[in-house]
Amino acid sequence: MIPKSLLFLCLLPSLLFSQELLFKNYQTEISTMDPDKGLLYQFSGDSLKLIDMSSLEILENRYIKRPPSKPFVSLRPTWIKNELWLSEKSGGAIYSIQGDSLHRIDRSDIHNWQSDSSIFVKNDTLFKYGGYGYWTASNALSYYDNTSKGWEVLTYKSSDFPIGTHSQKHFLLGDYLYIFGGYEVPAQNRLEAKTSRAVWRFHLKSKEWKFMGLLDIPNFNSYLPIESEGPEDFELISNYHGLLKINLNNNQVAVHSKNPLYFTIDLEGKKPVFKYRGHYYYYDIDNFDLRLKKVTENQFVLKKTEQIPLFVKKTSLVYTIGIWVVIILIVSLPLWFIRKLKRKKKTLFISPKAIRFDQKESEISPVEYTILELLLADKPLESAQILNLVYNESLTKSHNEKIKTQTIDGLNLKLSYLFGSQNNYISSEKSMEDKRIRVYHMNLGEILIKLVP
Repeated sequence: MIPKSLLFLCLLPSLLFSQELLFKNYQTEISTMDPDKGLLYQFSGDSLKLIDMSSLEILENRYIKRPPSKPFVSLRPTWIKNELWLSEKSGGAIYSIQGDSLHRIDRSDIHNWQSDSSIFVKNDTLFKYGGYGYWTASNALSYYDNTSKGWEVLTYKSSDFPIGTHSQKHFLLGDYLYIFGGYEVPAQNRLEAKTSRAVWRFHLKSKEWKFMGLLDIPNFNSYLPIESEGPEDFELISNYHGLLKINLNNNQVAVHSKNPLYFTIDLEGKKPVFKYRGHYYYYDIDNFDLRLKKVTENQFVLKKTEQIPLFVKKTSLVYTIGIWVVIILIVSLPLWFIRKLKRKKKTLFISPKAIRFDQKESEISPVEYTILELLLADKPLESAQILNLVYNESLTKSHNEKIKTQTIDGLNLKLSYLFGSQNNYISSEKSMEDKRIRVYHMNLGEILIKLVP
């Protein structure tokens, strides 16, 4: 468990060089950045706040009339021709703000299609790729036709194209659209989702797809993109895995050190992170209060720890596998077979008071023992179950959440000590059955586990 004093010292530089805007008893639904004017648009309930990004001052608080059936949280903001459009997340409706009202500008009748799709603008045209609807994932690329005021599907000219996905990431590089990861919906079981590692590239002029390779980044779907004023910036952030800066031209990813302040960012609530003129802007939540924070790039981005490929190219993958097969067959197979016969798998022993591995031991609390015991069960361990184990009614909800996170971090530190390698042996991801739920699992590779009295 990380001591509070140590965490405070880690965060102290950020606190000294940061600005913040506090909203009491307030939760924003959606927000977007207008980089040309240096404004942040923040929507909640029936109001729109305009915030100056340089000074973090509220310039205007405007009342917006909207249909009761269309809360702002059901819409996605997009800028097109310097005008803000709000498109329906689960359908085809598009709205703009005219005066003090939310006004629908399309004539489409699409419902429950292309939810969690990639949305982007190219040549003043609004596009959607992929998404979920009617128990399947789509591989359609649709665009909004200003003449018909409806959505049309683009016809592909290539015979090879991606399997349908939703919640994937995308990036525009010139006339190329890149699609990364996301989730597939297998035909055998449409109630489950399968993680996709595929990277595809689509040429918007020739309308042809090309398979680029397979993602080489662990936990890629857990990252969220940072919205930047720079069209060539492609940065991803995760509360637990840190910051990635991606260079698609070179197929390289700069991995940066984890920053303690990342744990305070409300990424689980899908709050966006913005990058504007050398500063980063993010939201954090404390009970019913909301804070918009602004920090310098030097305080937000720590040192680069390594540079790795974003994806493994198909030809490179086949070549690498072929080389290793030859090596194993000609040189290593006999030695590997002998070592496998002699080698015994090591065991992690878990008792109510300690965990032991290879002559090392670390004490654990009753709560930590219960968590480890639940992680070994067949069913997933939900975040709410862990929170219930550590919950203290005399503390705030956010404080209890921090204790939950510190408990998991503490277990990971103890396991790292035992195994001699720092890693997140206990990690979390969104439930495939219900994305609102986060589930935890333990991955110890080939290490055996045994519960002892």
